[in-house]
Amino acid sequence: MDRRAFFKIAIWALLAFKIHAAAYLPQEHLNEEGFEVESLVVYGLGGQEQIIKTLFSDELSSVQGAESDDPYYKLPLKEGEKKIIHKIIATMAEKNVFQLGLERKNLKIKGEQINHIHPMRFIGYIFSDHQLKSYMRQIRKNSFKWDGFIEGFSRRMKEEAKNSNLDLYIPGFAHSLNVSSETIMKYISSHNWEGLVLFLLRN
Repeated sequence: MDRRAFFKIAIWALLAFKIHAAAYLPQEHLNEEGFEVESLVVYGLGGQEQIIKTLFSDELSSVQGAESDDPYYKLPLKEGEKKIIHKIIATMAEKNVFQLGLERKNLKIKGEQINHIHPMRFIGYIFSDHQLKSYMRQIRKNSFKWDGFIEGFSRRMKEEAKNSNLDLYIPGFAHSLNVSSETIMKYISSHNWEGLVLFLLRN
């Protein structure tokens, strides 16, 4: 695990701990959102207080800065759109071919609702979510489902490639999934869209 990945995990663990511990803080220690600002006060046995200073502040700023400045992280993806993606992938994974035939009209409507999303943002979201990645492994086992998914994804990637609108997002895309940007570049430069998805399935 590289240093950046380690600090991201440590930061989120610390934030989760702060949220849990904030329930035990006197009201005067909390800001209006309910989080303690300068330090974390945890009351132990005997009523003693321990003050735990915020850790990894430089690393947090560095990670947040990298994400906020990178074009990939600025690609729009709303919460409602994430839910639609989740619904589509879950349906493809869990339904059999006959059931998918019955769902075809509904899936087409949902697909049109997210067609505007940049395909790298789309696939990046899928492979950043453990459950969705698990669904993709199920889809891979059925050639009918897999071919349908790859066809739709490839169409959107070809559209963006035609507009020279892919390379700009490779560094952030690779960073978000903790994979090599050089490897991603090879798949994209060769227009090997299925190879890219298979690579992400293996990592």
